Amino acid sequence: MEEPFAHFVKYFSDRILDSKDSLKLAKEISADLKSKMPAIKTYYYGYHPQSVQTILEQYAYERHRFTKDAAYFARTAEEIVMKFRSKAEEFIQQIQYKKLFNLQCLWRAGKITLPGVEICEDFNRWEYDIFNCPHVSVITQEEVDLMIRFLEETPVEEQYADEVPYHYDWLNYPYLKICFADREGIELDEFYQTYVLCIMDDNGIPPWYDFYDEFMYTKHLLGLTDVKFPNEIRYTRLHAQFLRDEKKKKEIAELRTCRLFALPSKKEGFGLVFLEAMAHGRPCLGASAGGIPEVITPETGVLTAYGDVPGLAAGCIAALQRDWDEAAILARARHFSYSQFRSQLASLLPA
Repeated sequence: MEEPFAHFVKYFSDRILDSKDSLKLAKEISADLKSKMPAIKTYYYGYHPQSVQTILEQYAYERHRFTKDAAYFARTAEEIVMKFRSKAEEFIQQIQYKKLFNLQCLWRAGKITLPGVEICEDFNRWEYDIFNCPHVSVITQEEVDLMIRFLEETPVEEQYADEVPYHYDWLNYPYLKICFADREGIELDEFYQTYVLCIMDDNGIPPWYDFYDEFMYTKHLLGLTDVKFPNEIRYTRLHAQFLRDEKKKKEIAELRTCRLFALPSKKEGFGLVFLEAMAHGRPCLGASAGGIPEVITPETGVLTAYGDVPGLAAGCIAALQRDWDEAAILARARHFSYSQFRSQLASLLPA
């Protein structure tokens, strides 16, 4: 059994030795094995000498490789640990997502209040900062054990990992409520029946949510009536209508106070904007282009050639100096009213 050590250094030099340090390390490993030869002989008693030599050479090779590249293997081991840590954090996030979602269900139903939560959108901010959410309780051992059981019993492609194309809407309450009602055969509230939802993903309710509900008896929470979101939508629409009305009032006030409405555009299909000005008795200035000449008459305004800057200036001066007949301008606006159009159309159609 002494013979294998005579081949160790040559074995290393043929395969991995690339420096004096490597050669030194190879000799140290050979010496260490040689010092342990009595124990090695005892352990491998009865084995063929060639097999023992192969085992020892492979051991020496691997020991040399791991010792020489210890820093690299340490980094690799650290990367593996970090990868598993990252995966563990993903599943811990899922636990917290579910707990926050359950709170959202209760809050939307008016069952609880949460400090700092005023509107439904306030929940979405915590999807990207769930570990700092003040409303979610600390994870318990029971919840960890439940997640472990979920991972053991659920197909890996449904567990939401980076390598698979699953991404669930963890806190998208309207979408998950619609999915829940569709699956359970529950009739949605009138608001949700008419609510049009644009969704990027269509993966349904996360399997973890269903698993959690089964063991924590929280399945009923999605069935609670949402009293918050419908009201928010109504208030948002009322506010939008208020802004539109205020804008319209401002435009009307500006039309009533102006002396001349000028819009010398090249492409005006009909000239509705001129009729709006005429409806407030204001004379108009437009370009002789598109449908504008069909709206503006000599009694209601001035037409100029498009792009004729001097002509435009002269038209403005003339219009501002003229004393316009407001009644004629208002009559021109009424000529295009719906009631007038209906009467004219009726006169042209056979009885």
